[in-house]
Amino acid sequence: MIHTAYLHDKPLHFVEVYNAGGTDFQPGYLITSEQEMTLEQAIRELSKEKSPNGILYLCEHPDTVWLQFCHMFTLVEASGGVVENADGELLAIFRKGKWDLPKGKVDGDESPEEAGIREVEEECGITSPVIESELRPTFHTYEEKGRRLLKKTHWYRMRYEGNEALLPQIEESITDARWMSRDEFSRVFLGNTYASLRAMLERYLKSEKA
Repeated sequence: MIHTAYLHDKPLHFVEVYNAGGTDFQPGYLITSEQEMTLEQAIRELSKEKSPNGILYLCEHPDTVWLQFCHMFTLVEASGGVVENADGELLAIFRKGKWDLPKGKVDGDESPEEAGIREVEEECGITSPVIESELRPTFHTYEEKGRRLLKKTHWYRMRYEGNEALLPQIEESITDARWMSRDEFSRVFLGNTYASLRAMLERYLKSEKA
């Protein structure tokens, strides 16, 4: 399994060195290894103004190196949903100049599932979406008050059967919420969203066609 975290919207992939030959990576990636570059150096490399499009970090034991990477950050857990309605349309929100999915931090003692449903309801103004299945989580880093944070976002495929009008949560900087057809979602949403979401949603849409 390849572990991936996004730093400054660029991927850092942890790949087993013996299986790297079959890995699909994009032009402009830096291919390096734990023998050539420390984790701290890899983090700094993606922080540069002229950084590679991503890093393929080859290691003998990617699970172990991934845990080492995670321990360099304070973990923050969030949760959200890929929501479909009865017409097969997907729920999208527009926040801070990009298309996004409803999501937010897990509060207190609530479970990721509870948080995901709550965030969809709060950010879009609908009630009672139902979780159908769990998707792979995404990871991205950011800094806050001098601390390095790693956000793990749990994702769930959800179904919504109602017909309530969407109400974007303005206080969370959401200026639009709409249902998109698969075609519009592929063209409009994926054309202006975060890299971590794009990768997750491309897998989602591909699995839908399978």
